[in-house]
Amino acid sequence: MTFGKTIVPAALHTVANKVTENSTDVVNGSQLYSLGDKVAKSLGSGAYFSDGIFTAPTYKLSSA
Repeated sequence: MTFGKTIVPAALHTVANKVTENSTDVVNGSQLYSLGDKVAKSLGSGAYFSDGIFTAPTYKLSSA
């Protein structure tokens, strides 16, 4: 998003955008929460993400 005159535009980099390897835009809280929540759900076994704190899963290993 660009504002200002065409000669000297001012860019706005504080809106939610895609987070990529090369992005330089600000990451907002909802994006960070979404990441933590998805990681916790992917791990399963009691892992969760709440109030910015990640709780690790508990895995029970057994012999086959």
